[in-house]
Amino acid sequence: MRGDQRPPKANLFNRFLHNNCTDHIVVTTQKLRDYFIKNLRTPANKISIIYGGVDTEKFKFSSSGRSAVRSEFGFSDTDIVIGLVGRYSEVKGHRYLIEALHILRQTDQRYKLLLVTDSADLDIVDLQKHIDQLNLHEHAFITGQRNDIAESISAFDVGVVASIGSEAICRVAFEIMSVGIPLIATDVGALGEIAPNIVPPCDANALAEKISNHLTTIKIFDNTAFINAYLNLCKRVIK
Repeated sequence: MRGDQRPPKANLFNRFLHNNCTDHIVVTTQKLRDYFIKNLRTPANKISIIYGGVDTEKFKFSSSGRSAVRSEFGFSDTDIVIGLVGRYSEVKGHRYLIEALHILRQTDQRYKLLLVTDSADLDIVDLQKHIDQLNLHEHAFITGQRNDIAESISAFDVGVVASIGSEAICRVAFEIMSVGIPLIATDVGALGEIAPNIVPPCDANALAEKISNHLTTIKIFDNTAFINAYLNLCKRVIK
């Protein structure tokens, strides 16, 4: 199985390795499958797609979790909470989502941001500085490391994956959808194939517009819809 969005080099060694030394190849995106077929000349019947999965019993909406987390960060029932889950790394696009919040709040003061994130490749102290520079310190919050991820996602009104790269396997996108929260994601890695609402990466204006246009007063908390959609996605996968 190849869980890296970077394809192998199309050289003689890789053609021999993948086509003669393996019984079957599993990739995580249609893009990778097409690459293998075109550039490595892998027979189509020898390569399959598996997008990833999620524990739908663990990642489902929690009313008590929603109330607790929103109360913890001072969100009211009328606030529109945008959420992101992921380590603080440049590739995760936190800064673009913060800038999108800044744009959104020019016309609607109800927007708030919850970043379920902690230091990883970068220090969240720098992320807080970016929030402060845009005068969003009362509207955007960094949680630090948490174990109540399903409950934290339940506190969102819309979940965002703002990544600017990687995401060959995007577990959190499935987790957000499984909880029953509307998802908006950038068109990188597997996201363009699994997420229902897509925007270009590195574009805060497009992200703000998509969030503004997508949100309605209807909340989707039942993960039955996600389970059915995921099953339909799997049916479309070429075996």
